[in-house]
Amino acid sequence: VQSYLAEYYLNLDIASQGIDAARRLVELKPENSHSHLLLARMLSDSGDQALALAAFRKAQALSADHSQRDGYQLPFFMGIAYRRAGDIESAIRELSAAIELMPHDSFVIKARANAYWAAEQYELAVADLDKALQIRPFDLSALTWLPLRKPKTESEQHALDALVRLVDRVVAIAQDDKAVEALRATSS
Repeated sequence: VQSYLAEYYLNLDIASQGIDAARRLVELKPENSHSHLLLARMLSDSGDQALALAAFRKAQALSADHSQRDGYQLPFFMGIAYRRAGDIESAIRELSAAIELMPHDSFVIKARANAYWAAEQYELAVADLDKALQIRPFDLSALTWLPLRKPKTESEQHALDALVRLVDRVVAIAQDDKAVEALRATSS
């Protein structure tokens, strides 16, 4: 029950109640990696990356082989916490591990793209976004974190130009789909 309550609070974005429920769950099941993973997610979402990373490491120690139950979640959420804490190298490492476990999950790929962008590895970021858009062609949510400022370097400008081309490609596909739908509607 505590696990469901904690996840419920997480989904409602009620951090303090979620953290309390997750802590009670860890007290009830201290050797359960999922309990520590849930607590770590709550702490990370509330902004306490130091405590979150400690809880992630505990979950990692309890689930050395990333059990079926936790799957890619442990390295994915740990990568997010590292990114939030500013440890970009560790974020990329963990997110890459998550991608190995879930190679067709566009959310995981977009998260690594975000970390690559933060590391100023723009070509790798654009490549990941391209891959994510191939998986989910109309999901442009990854572009929402792009900087709304003038590019600082020529490399960043080239990366932004490449992203504009990706968006143009998605728009063209969407327009083609609408044209096909209109043609089908008129022929029926």
